[in-house]
Amino acid sequence: MDVAELGVMMPFIMVIAVVWIVFHYRRANRMDHQVSGEEQQMMERMVGLLEKMEGRIATLEKILDAEDPRWREKVPPTQHL
Repeated sequence: MDVAELGVMMPFIMVIAVVWIVFHYRRANRMDHQVSGEEQQMMERMVGLLEKMEGRIATLEKILDAEDPRWREKVPPTQHL
């Protein structure tokens, strides 16, 4: 790599470094933030809803498997796990 290439890459490296530093300290501040009782309750409700959704998805997949065992092959790969 010669000096000209380095001169072109330097602004990009600086921008990436600044963005990384900002996100690093934001994350550090969030980790210091204590969760309030209301936030804890909201997270517990969300976890409950997610667990309920997981059950519904599993039931739906069982129904689809019974009706059309090859249904997964018909779904584009980016839309299912």
